[in-house]
Amino acid sequence: MGAAKTILAVVTREDTRDEIRAQLESAGHRFLAASTTDQAYALLQEHRKVDVLLADVMARGTFDATGLVDRARTLHPGLRMLVTTDLDRFARPANQDTGGAESPMIAILRTLLEDT
Repeated sequence: MGAAKTILAVVTREDTRDEIRAQLESAGHRFLAASTTDQAYALLQEHRKVDVLLADVMARGTFDATGLVDRARTLHPGLRMLVTTDLDRFARPANQDTGGAESPMIAILRTLLEDT
C-alpha cells in the first residue's frame, strides 16, 4: 500500500477490530479504532491526518454511520471513506488455512490509498 497511512476503523465487534488492526499494522499503517460513531468522530476531531475512514454501516452512537460520514466530510474534505456491512467476513483473509492471503478489505484499502 505504499507509504504508511492512517486508517480509522469504526467496528462494533472487538475481534473484528483486532483482525483489521493486525492486518493494517503488519502492512506498516497506523490504525485508529472506534466502536461507536461518537468515538470515531472524536478521533476525527483529534487527528488531523486520517487517510481513510472505514465504517461498519451498523455502527451506532448518537448518530449512525451516515451521520458520521456527513460529519467526517466537514472535518476532512476529501477524506476517502468506505462504509460497508459484514465486516466480520470482509476482514478475514481470503484463505486463512494457507496463511499470507490478504483479506478483501486490505485489497480494497490498497486501491483507496494508492493516490493519497
